[in-house]
Amino acid sequence: MLLSPEHEERRDSFREFARKHIEPHAADWDRAGALPVELVGEFAAHGYLGALIPARYGGQAFDAVRFGLLNEEIGAACRRPSRHRSRRPGAAPAGSAGPPSCARASSPPPA
Repeated sequence: MLLSPEHEERRDSFREFARKHIEPHAADWDRAGALPVELVGEFAAHGYLGALIPARYGGQAFDAVRFGLLNEEIGAACRRPSRHRSRRPGAAPAGSAGPPSCARASSPPPA
C-alpha cells in the first residue's frame, strides 16, 4: 500500500512514540499484567486519545489508515526485541500480536 506523505509522516511519529514509550517497558508490563496510568497521559499528550471520535466532539478524527498505522506501530513495539528487555520463556514470539498487555492497549474495549 502506498501511503500519502501525511500518512508517512504520521507513521514515523507513531513509531517514534512507540519506541520511546512502549517498547522499553512492554515485557515488564506483560509480567505485571497491567499498564501504568501514566501511559494514558502520554497518549493524551501526543493526541492519540479519541483517535476515532469526530473533531466536533473533541476527538482526533483519525481516518482508517492513520488509525491502522498507530495500531501497527504499537503492536510492533510490543513484539520488537529491545536491548532494554530480555526474552523470557512464554513471551510472545516474533511476528505475534505481542504481549497481552500491549494487545489490551491497542484493542478497543469489548462491547
